[in-house]
Amino acid sequence: MSSQNAGKPIEIILPRIEEERFVKGIKDDSDVFVEVLSSIDARTAQAREASDLKVITELIESSVTHAVLNELALEAMRDWVVATGLEHERKLRGDGSDSSQDQLCDFQMSFSITLKLIGELSTAERVAREVLLAEEKRKSADDNDVLVAMSNLGLILWDAGQNEEAEQLLRRALEVKLGKMFLRVFFFF
Repeated sequence: MSSQNAGKPIEIILPRIEEERFVKGIKDDSDVFVEVLSSIDARTAQAREASDLKVITELIESSVTHAVLNELALEAMRDWVVATGLEHERKLRGDGSDSSQDQLCDFQMSFSITLKLIGELSTAERVAREVLLAEEKRKSADDNDVLVAMSNLGLILWDAGQNEEAEQLLRRALEVKLGKMFLRVFFFF
């Protein structure tokens, strides 16, 4: 609130270890992260002293209101998520080793899903396209990682309203997957 009254943007700062846990959380639990992010509510704030909380609550309501503060906090968190994820992506690119390339693809896949879930579709699309290109270069066209990357990009494009390209990607992934399943069944009997 005071940040907004002074014309300063909200800044989110975490200790390095917490930022590393956040990046791991993107990879392991993007759904949980997005759920927590969407539940931001200034009305649930805490203070050591009840009288402090009362004063803070009154100040918020008399100035920006809880609803506006929640929107500002959510926007700041989204911006921070994007910036932190892009920074981690940059660090992974710097190594250049094969294991780093695997880590980069794994992170980018999860990061693109998180970006999609928080509505950052243009960045999600860029990241998902990079994952698909990298996976197609390193693996066969029917590899599960390629198909997952293809489906992920298709879903992001669908949400972005790019339905023709999305449908092509999703159909291609499904056809390859169904073809593999058919071959397994056919040769099993």
